[in-house]
Amino acid sequence: MLGEYLESVFGRQNVCEEAVPEANIPYVFTKYRYESFRIYGQQYVFLYWVNWTNMREYTYRIPILEKRFSLPIVLVLERSYAAQIKNLRDLKIRFVELGKQVFMPMEGFSLKKARKSVEQTEVQLFTPQSQLCALFFLYSALGNYTVKDITKRTGLNEMAVSRGLKDLVILNAISAVEKGNGKGKVYRITESKQIFYDRIEEHLISPVRKEVMIRKDNLSPKCYEAGYTAMSEWTMLADDYESTYAVLSRDFKDLEPMCEKASEYLLYDSSYVILQVWKYDPAMFSDTDGCADKVSVWLSMLMSHPDERTEGAVNELKKEVFNA
Repeated sequence: MLGEYLESVFGRQNVCEEAVPEANIPYVFTKYRYESFRIYGQQYVFLYWVNWTNMREYTYRIPILEKRFSLPIVLVLERSYAAQIKNLRDLKIRFVELGKQVFMPMEGFSLKKARKSVEQTEVQLFTPQSQLCALFFLYSALGNYTVKDITKRTGLNEMAVSRGLKDLVILNAISAVEKGNGKGKVYRITESKQIFYDRIEEHLISPVRKEVMIRKDNLSPKCYEAGYTAMSEWTMLADDYESTYAVLSRDFKDLEPMCEKASEYLLYDSSYVILQVWKYDPAMFSDTDGCADKVSVWLSMLMSHPDERTEGAVNELKKEVFNA
């Protein structure tokens, strides 16, 4: 699996498996598994480290290991936690997180040909297009889907969908399987919707581009309940004094001349509502008439109102979406 992942990052022609060199290594390290690969002509020893309770020992002994092998050591992670990844990066320790990222900053992967491949395996925050691909899987029944299935539902072009699917595959949230006979691939969630969400959560974005105020009687049919207003439809959360609506940025153009900047004065004027301008269609995955979709609403809430009441209400909605 490690070899396949390295080939996907650096290219099959640039990765070659080698025998692990014989070395007189410290006894404490004899219980671990090792593999060796040559990448762009440089040989490395990859160490499958599992003792997260004693990373201090690893950082202390790694120079000894490298001296014994006479080769640079790369830590292989089969599972990890955000805090641990941050520590490894801060300490400039080389590592490979299988299926997710490669971090080898000291070994010339400042080389342009390698840098591009490495960066492509590191998923940052989703683009709106990638997020729509993720929402597609959250709202669809578990099963196999093609690029065309997703383009048809989201309105994205095939290139945008392919990029979104690539991000989800890298995060191990979905798997890609060849259909055979040159008919392309099908994609499916690797495990459950809950696990799918857990794997993409830190990459999700708020759908809200900006907020303005508008008179309620100036809203168009393309404006949908969002924020506390939508949450009050689905949970025990009460709506705020001012209602909240969402509109796609493209549809906002006709409303913009009638909007005003949010101000304390307008927030207490019952004839005005908050209008959120969204990065994608708020109704695309909605299952409630007049409301934006649940996942996007809770993302906007968690990122703007991260309090216990909101988190409790969101947890209720998660059960509903993940079990659908």
